[in-house]
Amino acid sequence: MDWKEMLEEDARTIILNPEEGAEWIFYNGREILARTRRTGEMERQTGVVSWEMEIEVLRSDVGAFREAVPVILNTTHYRTTRVLVEGDVLMKIGLVRHG
Repeated sequence: MDWKEMLEEDARTIILNPEEGAEWIFYNGREILARTRRTGEMERQTGVVSWEMEIEVLRSDVGAFREAVPVILNTTHYRTTRVLVEGDVLMKIGLVRHG
């Protein structure tokens, strides 16, 4: 199943490339121009690295994100997490890298 099929299953799913500086987020089949920035990092004893990423939405016709929504990351190295929206243009994501 590719990311477009996943979007069709859940219209609220956000799919993104979690690398810092990524420019595009896909939401409900639409592209959102955004800038990402890591805001913290922590390595656990298990070797799992997690960090928080801030996303600034630069252009979107989707409107403001006002709820936590499921996230499917566009890579096999990150597990599914959730987005907590803090305002009209900023949202923060907790990402956990494994493997």
